[in-house]
Amino acid sequence: MENSFRPVFVVSSGAFRHTGMDVEKENPVHMENVNVPGRCTKRAALGDLSNFANKEHNTKFQTVQHLKASDSVYTRPLQVIPGLPFVADKVWERMTRLTGHCGRHLKLMASKVTERTARWGERFTYVDTLQRDRRANNTAERLMLDRKVWRASILESRRTEAAKPPTKTTVEDIDAGDSEMLHLCSEYVKDIYAYLMALEVKRAVRPGYLEGSKITAHMRAVLIDWLIEAHSSFQLHQETLYLTVAILDRFLQVQPISPNKLQLIGVAAMLLAFKYEEGHIDAHGIQELADITDNTFTTSQIRQAERVVLRRLNFDLGRPLALHFLRRASKAANASVERHMLAKYLMELTLLDYAMVHYRPSEVAAASLCLSQLLLGGLPWTPTDQHYTTYDEAHLKPIMQHIAKNVVVSEGNINFQAVKLKYSSKLDVTRLSESSTVKSLAAPLLGNP
Repeated sequence: MENSFRPVFVVSSGAFRHTGMDVEKENPVHMENVNVPGRCTKRAALGDLSNFANKEHNTKFQTVQHLKASDSVYTRPLQVIPGLPFVADKVWERMTRLTGHCGRHLKLMASKVTERTARWGERFTYVDTLQRDRRANNTAERLMLDRKVWRASILESRRTEAAKPPTKTTVEDIDAGDSEMLHLCSEYVKDIYAYLMALEVKRAVRPGYLEGSKITAHMRAVLIDWLIEAHSSFQLHQETLYLTVAILDRFLQVQPISPNKLQLIGVAAMLLAFKYEEGHIDAHGIQELADITDNTFTTSQIRQAERVVLRRLNFDLGRPLALHFLRRASKAANASVERHMLAKYLMELTLLDYAMVHYRPSEVAAASLCLSQLLLGGLPWTPTDQHYTTYDEAHLKPIMQHIAKNVVVSEGNINFQAVKLKYSSKLDVTRLSESSTVKSLAAPLLGNP
């Protein structure tokens, strides 16, 4: 019976190549139905192609069970079509060729991975043996074994590291003897300072925040020098001064103001710092703040400015202060009263320096103490100091250069003398600028060779 079932089947141009047989040469009549656009796929009638199959070949592969590609999902649709054993045979050969190529490629990749893994270190000692094992012909099995060996080596290395005895540290526990003094919070002090160091990053002041503003660095320095004088006349806490400057800088970097309002914002910042650090202030105290401005601003204007500052800062006033970190660093260094006092003087000079607003309070405190120890006795920065401040001397050197520059500049600047007059009764600060250490540190910033 003539086969009238002629569906159209799309195959690749190289799928019908056979030794001793060329479809295009043997069947020129039916090749007019074949579309060959360049090197694209051919479309041919499978019924026509089946005429070229040998009858014995058809009889031999007539049943589905004798097809070589009986287990392939790609050739299963061909099995239900009579007279297609030749096509199924060629597809099987094509698939076998592709499978062999993929298998060789995967084995090559596995061998390269194994070679690179063997170079990672001594922990992968069994990889070389696995690479030389020719019995592992299955690529998937070899990769699984590689993974097991790798995981086993990692676990073994972890157990080895855990079994090593802990190294002895030379850092002294400065809080070991404070357990009976409850106000020192020896159980929580390390966590408290870790929290403060994270908070100072969150409440940071960006460098150059006055760019594009009508306020200049000189105006800021004049205001802070005046606030230091007011702070001394009122005999307020040291924390109040540092928090006042912190509030002022954080407000100016988010809210541009006119120069005639700068003093008002400074007074409002001092009022907020006083309430935060020292407690409630009555109407008489606010009137005193108005009086120090020579009644340039009224008490109602000061209160209104206070509300503006609070809203712009989202009521977040708790920025860590350099004074907090200096006390911790002085305790770690076992600093004397004189070295601690000199560090406070150096640290307070930085309040006027606009170029140092972006440094963290913990960095300023550590650099001030490090320079104080160099000036008084030439003491080095010990591992204990580095551990509790988290800064080494190389990290602190640029900050120490800025501080040394402030010492030299303050000596010859008669406009900003508030800090110098404040500490002159406690320290001999007039000779600091003559120190060779200060001169060498300040030279790069002052333009001196």
